[in-house]
Amino acid sequence: MAASAKADVNLTALYAELNKFGKNGDFNRAIKVAKKILDEAPNEVNAHKCLVVCYIQESDFKNGLAVINKNPSLSETMSFEKAYCLYRLNRTQESLAVLNKEANLETKHKELKAQVLYRMERFAECLELYKELIKNSQDDYEAERETNLSAVVASLSLEGTKTNLTMSTDDSYELSYNEAIRLIGEGKNAEAEAQLRKAESLCRKSLEEDGATEEEIEDELALIRVQLGYVTQLQGRTSESQQVYQMVLKQKPSDVALSAIAANNSAVINGAQNIFDSRRKLKMTRTAVEENDAKFTTRQKQALAVNQCLFLGATAQVEQCRKAIEELKKTYPDGIIEVLLLQATLEYKANRLEEALATLASAKPDSALIAGLAALQLLLEKREFDRATAHLEQLLKQHFRLGLLGSLVSLHSARGQRDKAISLVNEALDKFNKTKADNQVKLLRQAAAFHLKGGEPEKAAACLEQLWKLDPSDTATLARLVLLYSQFDPAVAQKRSQQLPPLEFDAGVSALDVDALESATWALGLKHSRKGPPTGGPTSPGSTGSKKLDEKKLNKKKPKKRKKLPKRYDPKVAPDPERWLPRRERSTYRPKKQRDRRYRDARPDVGKGTQGSSAAMQEAENKFDMSNVKATAKPAAAASSPTTKTLPAASSQRSKPGQGQKKKKRSGKF
Repeated sequence: MAASAKADVNLTALYAELNKFGKNGDFNRAIKVAKKILDEAPNEVNAHKCLVVCYIQESDFKNGLAVINKNPSLSETMSFEKAYCLYRLNRTQESLAVLNKEANLETKHKELKAQVLYRMERFAECLELYKELIKNSQDDYEAERETNLSAVVASLSLEGTKTNLTMSTDDSYELSYNEAIRLIGEGKNAEAEAQLRKAESLCRKSLEEDGATEEEIEDELALIRVQLGYVTQLQGRTSESQQVYQMVLKQKPSDVALSAIAANNSAVINGAQNIFDSRRKLKMTRTAVEENDAKFTTRQKQALAVNQCLFLGATAQVEQCRKAIEELKKTYPDGIIEVLLLQATLEYKANRLEEALATLASAKPDSALIAGLAALQLLLEKREFDRATAHLEQLLKQHFRLGLLGSLVSLHSARGQRDKAISLVNEALDKFNKTKADNQVKLLRQAAAFHLKGGEPEKAAACLEQLWKLDPSDTATLARLVLLYSQFDPAVAQKRSQQLPPLEFDAGVSALDVDALESATWALGLKHSRKGPPTGGPTSPGSTGSKKLDEKKLNKKKPKKRKKLPKRYDPKVAPDPERWLPRRERSTYRPKKQRDRRYRDARPDVGKGTQGSSAAMQEAENKFDMSNVKATAKPAAAASSPTTKTLPAASSQRSKPGQGQKKKKRSGKF
């Protein structure tokens, strides 16, 4: 009795101490006290519960879960704590299974289940659960639930799912931020940028009112700024985005995932430039994903992995790129279109066309059109036009698009198969006339342009007739019809022209005086337009005064200008008849003496003969040299020939007969 009483007193004291530490928030010391209690009484349920709560408060979820698992009875009474520990340990499937076992979920269980569903990216279920919570609960956590609901709506928008929920963003920067994400998902980037700047202003104001330090404010603003950089990047303002990313990276925010995303986006902006910087940043993102996988969504992890593969392919690291693609396909076996395009590109560059086409053929149905267009491009680059035409026809049957139809028509026309192109256009027109599709107007316009380009104005007019019947108020189409009919049926053109609306003028234009405009002198130039009508006389064009003025101007003779003669002009000397010829063609022209080495034959007597010989010695030598007798006879005969004529002075550039003689003399010596 005494021992049990002493033990009870000891437990009471320990519980009192445990209560004191719990109220003070000293959970580390409270854990020690709870363990003492369990040493005294191992089956003490309350001590186990206190121990689990203290572990959760200290973020030691692993030990808290271990305490629950060691005591099966706690799994039923502490299902919420068990599910929460599993959720914080990123074991979301097990956490959801624990919550689903509960028959009657309390509000806290539903809150946790919504968080688990959001982590598992099951946003549609999460949305319905938050709607139920907001509708059926009235407490102080309504603002937090609305913020979480806006985050779910934003995530659905990024996946392409629109919701009709609208929430006020005037009071909370979290709501403004989530609204910006929703707008980004809908492609409204300018509006999203405005919301992000509003969120940035609200965030700073709110944290300053709460007494946060500048470092804490900057750390919280980093998330908004990175998203702002992404929006500006989508709008093509890459230099502004790069500055934002660099600023955030220098700041080194506490969120590792945020730094990784900023580094990835910065590397994307670098492109093929600054490869070393991009390699460093992508390595940082890869490390962040490996160490903090749970902080990234599946969409983000896919984008980061795809960018790694694209960078390796762009830098010609073929083998590493192939390995990265294989790892990515194991992680995401559904097939990412960017990866398939990259893999097909590698196969095509290795001259393996069939492997590249097979890779593109394995695309999912939602990306089959993009893969099919890529395959078409490869076939056209290899100039396999038959296969390209067949492939495009098959693609058109599976995914009817006006762009595909236009490409097939252009391909048939380029290959001289105009009949097939016309049949395609007619089939498409029949199909659209039966279904009354929205693209009927575009198709009729394209068909009219096609027939007009092919020299078929009648068929083009028929297409425009259908187009005009769809919208009789379309005056532009009616005007084109008039022009077309004027080429082959003027009567119909006249009839259609009468249906055109009359020309409409503004009130100011209709009030103009046409006669005054016709009599204006603006056509004579600025000098005459500045002169007004003569004062005191009539100004109308039909007045007699104006006629007299016009006659005087016409009859008035202009004075002849005195011709200027040259200063040395002598009227007694006849002018030179060759004065109009170019100087080189005149008979008095003498060219300048050429001193250049290129014209060394112009003076044959300079620099020739043996050294030290004079001109007299050279003449005496030529006189007694009998080898020159025949050579000198020919020029003499030519000079005395009756057929020779005196050449004009312009031909004096030719070599003289003496040059030929001396050359032959020298050749005779040797």
